Amino acid sequence: MYKLTTGTSIIRLSDNACIPADPANRDYQEYLAWVAVGNTPEPAQTLTEQCESLRIAINAERDRREMATPFIYQDSPFDYDEKSRERLNKAVQTAQTAKINGIPPETVITIWTLYDNTTKDMTVQAFLDFPAAEADRSNAQHVRARELKEQLDNAGTAEKVAEVENLLEAWKAEA
Repeated sequence: MYKLTTGTSIIRLSDNACIPADPANRDYQEYLAWVAVGNTPEPAQTLTEQCESLRIAINAERDRREMATPFIYQDSPFDYDEKSRERLNKAVQTAQTAKINGIPPETVITIWTLYDNTTKDMTVQAFLDFPAAEADRSNAQHVRARELKEQLDNAGTAEKVAEVENLLEAWKAEA
């Protein structure tokens, strides 16, 4: 099944793919064949509904990227699933305790197994610096999402909203 948009593209409901109205596009040809046998697409969203859906999609991509594995820190790929984040937080707490107890920052406190199954000697200081790297990564995702949502807020027309949608799709394709 398909759904019209307020622009020229079509949404395929099975995977929410945005299909440009391009006769050379295979997905668009499938859509035309689907209509030719008597099917009718769902009506387009209002511009307000389309903007709200796109805002939700932008937030979802931001959140996905924030938690994506691997997390690159000091040129090394760290696992970053929920369990790994829990372990990293405990290691940061251990490093904070080590610092309070006067253990030098360059002291290796563990050999960490990385995303690619290699290992990395992690010092007290490496763990103490980890939260700042996490915050930088998170902030970069929020900045990108905020920029897209600002463009969306200023769009005003279906064509401009479609431009933001294309930018979102390009952002998704980056990772």
